Amino acid sequence: GILMQNYRAKYAEFALETTETKLKDGTAALHFEGNQSADDYGTEMSCPIYGYGFSINGMPFIIASVVMDEAEADDAKQAEMKGYVDEMISTVRAQQ
Repeated sequence: GILMQNYRAKYAEFALETTETKLKDGTAALHFEGNQSADDYGTEMSCPIYGYGFSINGMPFIIASVVMDEAEADDAKQAEMKGYVDEMISTVRAQQ
């Protein structure tokens, strides 16, 4: 659903590899990574996606990177985006 909020494409069922993990503050999270298939008005797409889903005080959050332009989906761009996501996730703190 988060992808559909950001783009007009129709996405295939979420089928990325997921791993249960913990954030630095001990919050349980779900890490996901892979390629998400999509249909952009008849043009098939494969969008690299990387991120985390978690909940703090019952409020769901997602921090993710989605490369929508396949021409920009080279290894260097994906590594850069993963770095940004990892930096963001490392700053998440649970409210006391």
